[in-house]
Amino acid sequence: MAEALKTLLSPTSTAKAGFKSIFDFDDLVEYIAAPATVAVPEDARAAGAVLFNAVRGNHERLLSETDPVCRGLLSMHLPGWVELLGHPGGDTNAAALWGGAAACTSAWRLPMACIPDVPARAAPPPGAGAVVVGASNPPRVPSFAGEGKSVAKTMWTQVVLYTTMDMTAIFFPAADGKPGARVFYDKPPIGYAVLGYPVVGHYLAVEWVGKLLVSVASQPFYLGTAAHATAMGALPKPTYGEPAPLPSEENWVQAPGAQWKVDGGRFYKLVAAARRSGEQFAAMHAVYTHLAELENDGTCPRAALLALTARAAYGAHEVLVTMDAFDGAVCDDADLMNGGSIQDAVAAAVAWLAFNRVVYVDIRGPNVLKRAGGGADDVRLVDFDDALLSPEAITTYAAYMHALAAADAKNSAHLCFGVVDGRTFAARVLNLGDESMNAIRAALQRAFAERAPAGAAAT
Repeated sequence: MAEALKTLLSPTSTAKAGFKSIFDFDDLVEYIAAPATVAVPEDARAAGAVLFNAVRGNHERLLSETDPVCRGLLSMHLPGWVELLGHPGGDTNAAALWGGAAACTSAWRLPMACIPDVPARAAPPPGAGAVVVGASNPPRVPSFAGEGKSVAKTMWTQVVLYTTMDMTAIFFPAADGKPGARVFYDKPPIGYAVLGYPVVGHYLAVEWVGKLLVSVASQPFYLGTAAHATAMGALPKPTYGEPAPLPSEENWVQAPGAQWKVDGGRFYKLVAAARRSGEQFAAMHAVYTHLAELENDGTCPRAALLALTARAAYGAHEVLVTMDAFDGAVCDDADLMNGGSIQDAVAAAVAWLAFNRVVYVDIRGPNVLKRAGGGADDVRLVDFDDALLSPEAITTYAAYMHALAAADAKNSAHLCFGVVDGRTFAARVLNLGDESMNAIRAALQRAFAERAPAGAAAT
């Protein structure tokens, strides 16, 4: 925090020199597909994901009538009796749509040069002829049209800025013009914002999970209606424990992507907002929340015991990971890849975690601790930041390898996993031509096979 603080100005400020909005700091703020920590209704999550995927994570595209995505969404669902001519936002004018049949009534003359945003018609094609009384005329159907209008690109920027200011005053209050105490909460600080367009609205969620994660948190509704009240009532209100301070700001060790220390029998690690993508922070939260709910059912291998003590706490622009400390030295990669008791202990730990829905993806020497002169009982798996939470128990070696491949592919754009010889563990172990990985593959196969009978009901 020694660097100069970044000054955010309101988008409506007249002082534009050097202006940056809150979304311009993409190392600290990110739009994501759905809330990461709060349980909003499933239909709202699905709707938010549709919009996020349509605009590829660029929220400003949701606000512009000229954006091809918005135009496409506007005409995505049309009644079966409606015909779309050309494409939304094109140059199809009223004359091309309706010809002279729409030119006038007994009261007014209509502008045939206008260009609708949605070039749709339910009327017969131009030239189909006038209505003939007493004759057989084409069937009559409801008419249809569409129009989209932009809202200011500052709309999301402003409301996220104001929500962040309220969150700061609640969770990390500044004093005398200086940042507040460096504290951490057992749950991510969250805030909500309502957007009006202007009579139709929806909610956003803002969650402080390392980064500020911004997402759609409700279905749209007419403002002031019962649907508005229902959407508001569905917004979760977490209960927070007392904020916890950093153990101290002394004797921290700088490591790639984080800082760590041991204090009072606990290991502490700080992960800064810029070190991970929003999706990865969301996954990290899911894993640590799940680990906090696990209990030792008597089958947990000693090598996996630290996972049961792992917790995450949430501060301003950073996440604090803690777990019980273990007095051991880091292993060499050879300890894990060349067979032996350490390899077997790690494989058993990975299999137990997978049976409990946690996909451990980063098997490397630095992530395994061992006591000098100890055996398999003196090995511990550490660093669960990159693990992923599976929707169901993974009970076979094949399912684990499939999950590993999916995780590696998903994280390739913003890699956090450690690498050995330029490759992640997943890339190495999935390459069947790499014979140096044969021993760890065999150890994992044995571990899953040995656990299957007892762990078949794991959740």
